[in-house]
Amino acid sequence: MSRLTEQQAGLLNLQLQNTPEFRTGLYESEPQLSFDDVFSQPVGPLYNVNYVPGSENYFEGPENQFESSGTAGPLRNIDVDRTAGILQALQAKDPTGDLLENYMNTLRETDAGDPYQVAHSTPTKYAEHQYKDDFDLTPRMNISTVPAQEKEGTVNYGYTRGTTKDSEDLPQTGKVYINPDLAKYITTEPTSPANQLPIYDIETAKLGMYGAKPEDLMKKAVDTIQHEYTHNILDLPGFENIKKSAINAGVPSNLKLEGPPKLDYMQDHTNEEIFNRAIDIERYYRKHGNINDSIVRMDLDYIQQILDNKYKNPTDTRWGSALSYVNSMRPQVLSYFDEIDRQGKMGWINKQKTKRGMPEHLGDAGQSLDDMSSVKKKVAPVHSPHVPHVQSPGRGNIPTPKKTITPRHAPHPDRGGGSQPGSMPTGTAGRNPWGRAHGGLIDRPLPGRSRDI
Repeated sequence: MSRLTEQQAGLLNLQLQNTPEFRTGLYESEPQLSFDDVFSQPVGPLYNVNYVPGSENYFEGPENQFESSGTAGPLRNIDVDRTAGILQALQAKDPTGDLLENYMNTLRETDAGDPYQVAHSTPTKYAEHQYKDDFDLTPRMNISTVPAQEKEGTVNYGYTRGTTKDSEDLPQTGKVYINPDLAKYITTEPTSPANQLPIYDIETAKLGMYGAKPEDLMKKAVDTIQHEYTHNILDLPGFENIKKSAINAGVPSNLKLEGPPKLDYMQDHTNEEIFNRAIDIERYYRKHGNINDSIVRMDLDYIQQILDNKYKNPTDTRWGSALSYVNSMRPQVLSYFDEIDRQGKMGWINKQKTKRGMPEHLGDAGQSLDDMSSVKKKVAPVHSPHVPHVQSPGRGNIPTPKKTITPRHAPHPDRGGGSQPGSMPTGTAGRNPWGRAHGGLIDRPLPGRSRDI
C-alpha cells in the first residue's frame, strides 16, 4: 500500500487538528486523478468495436489510432492489364468512386517495386474505456508512503514535488511523501513494552533515531508531514513575498566566514530548507512555549550543520550559529504565521480572490464582494471544530533550549544496548495538555461539614 491506512489518517487528523495550517484548510487539495480514476477498464467480450470519430472516450488501438489493414499474402505477379480492366469496370459501375477507392486500397508494392494485393482488408478493432461520472474531487490531505531514492549516508524522512493545480487551474498544495519506515509509527498499536520504552532496533537505527521512544517517532512523522506541506504553502498566493524575503535575507551579523571566500554553499534551495526548519521550530514553540524537544534538537542540528559549511560558530555552544539564524529570521517566520491566520479568517469569497491574485477587498470589474457567480463554488469540506489559537509567548527571540546530552550517532545495532537518547526535560515528555493529577483522592468536604472530620 502506497498511502496511509484509514486508522493512520484518522490519527494524523487528531495530531494536526490544532495546527494553524490545518485549521485554515491549506493541507487539503483536490486529488490528482489518474487515468484509472476517470475511465473504467473495458469489460468483455467486446466484438467488432469500431472507432467512433469524435468520441470523447478512450480507445485501445495502434499508436496513431487510425484504421489499418492486415496483410494476407502478399500476392505477387498481379496481372497489370487485368487489374486495369477491373478498375475501369468499377469506375463505370459506381460513379461516386467508392468501389474504385476501396479496391485501390488493397493494392501494395514491395520494396523491390513488385505489385501485390491484400486479400482481406479489415479495420483495426478497439476496446472502449467507459467514462466515469462518480469520481470524488473533495479536497483532502494527499499523503503517499512511496519512499524516496536514498543517497549514501543520508536519511530521507519525506519529500514533495511541489504545488499542483485544481480543476479550476488554481494553485493548491501537492502530494506529500513520507518514508514508510517512519510512517508506520503513526499508530496507537504498542511498539515497545508499555509503548513508552526506547526502541533499540535496526529500523530506528536506519532512521537515525536509535533508542527513540514511540511518541517521539510519531512526532517526527507528523513533523515531517507538516514540514513538506510548508514547502508547498510557501509557493501559494499570499506567501510569495515571505519566501522571497527569507531566501534573500542576509545572515546574522555575528556569523563570520570560515576562511577565505569560496563557492557560495547557501543556494536558494538550501535557504528555503533552513527557513522551513525555522518555521517548524516556531510551530513547536507556539504550541509548547519552549523548544526543549528531541525533534527541535534535530532541526537545530541540521541548521547548524548547514551553516558550519561556511560560517564560524559565534559561540562555544552546540547551536550558536543555528540559534542566531533562527532568531534573525523570526520576523519572516512570524509573517508566515500571520498570513496563515489572515487567510484562516477570510470568507469564501476572499479566499477565491486570493487564489486568483485579486485584491482582497476589491471587486473584479465592478463586481461586488457578494457576487462571485462567475466562480464555480464548491461544497466546503467539514473541518474539525475551531480550536482557539495558542499565541506564542512573545515576538522576541526564541530562548535557548535546555542543555541535554544526546548521542550524535546511533550505536551499531549489533552491539546491543547503547547510550540512552537525551531525555526530554521534565514536564515535556508525554506532555498532557490537561495538566497532571497530583495523586490521592479528591479532597472535597460534604456540604455543612469540615475538612477535619
